[in-house]
Amino acid sequence: MFSRHLYIATLFAIFLSLSPAYGADATGSVDIGIVYQELEGFGASGAHYENWLVAHPLKNEIYDVIFGQLGLDIYRIRNTHEILPEYIDRTAQIIQAAELSLGHPVKIMINSGSPPAYLKSNGDTKAGTLKKDDYGNYMYTEYAQWWMASLAEYSSHGINVDYVSMQNEPDYLNVKWDTCKFTPTETEEWAGYNLAFEAFYQELNSQMPELPKLLAPETMGFGGSQEYIDALIDANHVYGFAHHLYSDGFYYNPDSFILDMQIYASKYGYKPLLQTECSGTDDHLYYIGVMALVRHMHNSLVHEGVCAYLYWDLFWGFWEGDAGGLVTIDFPWDEDPGYIINKTYYAFKQYSAFTDPGWRRVEASTDSSDLRITAFTNPDVNELSIVIINVSDAGINLTLPLKNFTPNSSGVYRTSETESTAYVGTFDELQPLLLPAESITTISLTGSPLPENCAGVQVAGFSLISDISGDCYVNYTDLDILTDYWLDENCNEPDDCQGANINEQGSVNLVDFSIFTSLWLQCNNPEDANCAPNW
Repeated sequence: MFSRHLYIATLFAIFLSLSPAYGADATGSVDIGIVYQELEGFGASGAHYENWLVAHPLKNEIYDVIFGQLGLDIYRIRNTHEILPEYIDRTAQIIQAAELSLGHPVKIMINSGSPPAYLKSNGDTKAGTLKKDDYGNYMYTEYAQWWMASLAEYSSHGINVDYVSMQNEPDYLNVKWDTCKFTPTETEEWAGYNLAFEAFYQELNSQMPELPKLLAPETMGFGGSQEYIDALIDANHVYGFAHHLYSDGFYYNPDSFILDMQIYASKYGYKPLLQTECSGTDDHLYYIGVMALVRHMHNSLVHEGVCAYLYWDLFWGFWEGDAGGLVTIDFPWDEDPGYIINKTYYAFKQYSAFTDPGWRRVEASTDSSDLRITAFTNPDVNELSIVIINVSDAGINLTLPLKNFTPNSSGVYRTSETESTAYVGTFDELQPLLLPAESITTISLTGSPLPENCAGVQVAGFSLISDISGDCYVNYTDLDILTDYWLDENCNEPDDCQGANINEQGSVNLVDFSIFTSLWLQCNNPEDANCAPNW
């Protein structure tokens, strides 16, 4: 008997240790009536290994994975005009495939790692700065003309760009890949970003009937971007301020960026802010990288208020230990080439697949320090997506009421160490939502916004049938109108005797009166706490 009890107790202990614990309770709220920034989208880069992708025997599958299934909004590419022309051909193929997969155009963002060697101080696309002419002046005009010619060539391949960033990471110098250093203002040693950007703007503005959205300065981090922004000759020539997330804190402690993000947003948030490149070195290898990624996404959206968030490598090669990307592709000429969808892909998808450009971030909060929550609505406010990150090592039960929104359908999707954007059920405001440890959960809802005032009640079609005056009250005002038309037999559309013909049968009589009295002294004004909502 003793041994059997011990055996059962041991099994039960093992069961408890393996089962997720949901001991903690939390509450939160989402209010679509409080609106923040408008999204321009989630994106990623196709800067390298594009030759592997277009040659891959499974390329059509991969295109659907990285574009259609991911819901990618922005595809970021390199300017290789006069450097690597074949890149442009391959990129055109990829963009065409992306649009077929998505069913609509994808936004294109382009930047330059370096201008051609003939425009470089060291005669090389790696390292260096702009070249000086025979008179000792940096070749800003020639650089701007190269950019104009670049956009014309891309356009001739069917690539019409939406965003242009003149120089990728102008504050970073590297001899291993294409870079070109600019300092905020000109020095004897380095070309000035402010002068280069102004020449770039003037050239494009004089040659193009409609400018793409010009971004600056796309530095290594938002902290380093401030000197560049402050030095701009005319900030009105910039659409938005762009930066990366490599130099403002410890990547695997995303919250170390928050305070500086808030300061940056307060100073430069008068223009759209875009985070255009970020990834950790081991994002795809270890789950800590997955959680770091989504926490950076959350912090950038909430504390900085970015309108766009871009991951670095959308796809990358897997060869001789060189692997990475949201999707890793094998060398296409291997005996049996394949591809791997990394866990980072699914974490990123929790945001990208459930929002679109034009959606707005709305108020969302919880009372738990272990949860991070964001929410977004579409322009018609009939779709709502809520993303919740549980950063703790224990499960949490979250009760999440929705303010000013009535759902009519829902789906809950989750990524964790064992799940990959898996459908896990539907959402019920009255039931706690189970959030496993270190998980990312997206609630996707369709529904309708709740009216905020009486005018909204009328527009949304929630009027009380007896509210003849349309003021959201059934009272003597309505009775006076009914009395004025009592027994009138010529009440027809569109006026229906100011609405006194309630049953729309052409006359005002006891039938209308009976309907009217059934709601006597009732009201549905959202701004009056004494009124009962009927939606």
